[in-house]
Amino acid sequence: MLKHRNICRIDSTKTHGWYVRINWKRKQFSKLFSDTLNGGYGSALLCAIAWRDRKKEEFGIPITDLSVVGTIRSNTGVRGVSLNKKRQAFVASWVDAEGRPNNSSVSVRKHGEKAAFAKACAIRSKMEEWRLNGNVFGETLS
Repeated sequence: MLKHRNICRIDSTKTHGWYVRINWKRKQFSKLFSDTLNGGYGSALLCAIAWRDRKKEEFGIPITDLSVVGTIRSNTGVRGVSLNKKRQAFVASWVDAEGRPNNSSVSVRKHGEKAAFAKACAIRSKMEEWRLNGNVFGETLS
């Protein structure tokens, strides 16, 4: 069976259809496309895909296979960079091209607060560029 982002199949005793669920900026949009009401299995899937794409366009949600979050969950105000007070380090977090989460820490004690924050932001920016556009730096990751 094909995988479609934000769409899952429901086959229970009384319900057969495609369920679309989109989370964006702390709101959820969802709709069930029943096989019976939408002309069968394939037709219901096409309706679900069309509805999902219309909703994403309506709310300005990027249509991509990459993970996209509509809110910033960071204590620094910069997406993917947060301050770990216990470790006294800024942590740059990202998701690689295969969808695996990664992170790197920059010590506040070693670099000072401003320099550590700047380094963490640079790491995050570089890794996002790598994920989205491939190896644009001419170097290898290790």
